[in-house]
This record gives sequence, C-alpha cells and structure tokens, in this order.
Amino acid sequence: MSNNNIPTTTPPPPTTTITIAMIAAIGLLLVTVFTIPQAVFAEPKAKVTICHVPEFEGDDPETPEEEEPEEPSTKTINFKAAAKHLENHEDDFLGPCPEE
Repeated sequence: MSNNNIPTTTPPPPTTTITIAMIAAIGLLLVTVFTIPQAVFAEPKAKVTICHVPEFEGDDPETPEEEEPEEPSTKTINFKAAAKHLENHEDDFLGPCPEE
C-alpha cells in the first residue's frame, strides 16, 4: 500500500535573514565599543562646577570681628576632587553660585 496521494515537500534552502534584533544587537555592540573606552579614559579629566562657600569663624578669637566673610565663589574642578571637597565643606554644593 503506497501513499502516493500525500504530497511531499522539501524544506526551503537555508537563507541568511537579518532581523531587526540582529541589527539592534550590532548597533548596540558598536555603540558600546566606541563609547565605553572614551568614557573610561575621559573620566579622570572630567570636571564639575561647585559653589565654594568659605567658612566664617565668627567665634574664632584670632579673627577680627570687623572682618567680613569672603564671598562664595564658583569653581570648576576635577570630579574626584569635587567629591572629596563636598565631603569636607558642608555648605558647598554642586553647580554655580547664585549671583546676587
């Protein structure tokens, strides 16, 4: 008994199909390859702006009473130095000083 009535199909030949996911993956890889090294090497040179508010020691006996406190000043410094600076100066903050 033969099954000659059942059609036989052959699978289509393999083709190379580029899907949207493949294109996105390649794009992400290229962005990563060209962006991360720049960020890593640029990091030590990165600068931030801080507002430095000088500390006024009004109760310090060595400071004359008539001496005026210094004005806050805007400084642009290395971001690692800024982090350390802000830890030690509680009145300082990120960004430029407000102008009065």
